[in-house]
Amino acid sequence: MATRVAIGNNKGGAKKSTLAVRLAEALAKSGKRVGVVDFDPQGNASRRLGWKDDPEAPQLTAAEAVEYSSTPPKVVYDGQAAEVWQPIGWTTPYAERIRLIPARYTLEDRATEAGMKGAWRRLAKALKGTDDALDYVLIDCPPSLGHLTQMALGAAHFALASTEPEYDSIEAAVRYRDFVAASGDDLGNSELSFLG
Repeated sequence: MATRVAIGNNKGGAKKSTLAVRLAEALAKSGKRVGVVDFDPQGNASRRLGWKDDPEAPQLTAAEAVEYSSTPPKVVYDGQAAEVWQPIGWTTPYAERIRLIPARYTLEDRATEAGMKGAWRRLAKALKGTDDALDYVLIDCPPSLGHLTQMALGAAHFALASTEPEYDSIEAAVRYRDFVAASGDDLGNSELSFLG
């Protein structure tokens, strides 16, 4: 299993997607194999990594990776994300070391399922066994502490805050840090720790 890092902040515009993409690039340049899970319905990390959403030929995304099966019992199966990982759209030599689970606005539909049994463990289950060939997985979280961020934290080993040097962004990063410190057990992830 790769080392998984959830990148978050409780505020939009705090450069979460930028950090996820640039950190993936730096790790790939240093020879590491990196996965990026775009877990923000805005899909900015996906776009920046060269992914194009084609409505005429829809591709699988993070929304399908964590979607409940259509037949009872409604569950997310271990390794369900295996078919969703794909190469990025860059043409640089190190790009082959970066994989992507892209996002589109339909990921927001998964947030409405927060009350279903085991909902906060869906991403952890979906990724199980699918990131074994990777060194790191960076999870780009939405600007909230809601269900999608909780799924990301439930799957991560570490949490990292992205912030800008201004009051609102720093205050929101502190909220994210405190949420991580208080929520590991509640998310079934007692080993979750905050990197900084």
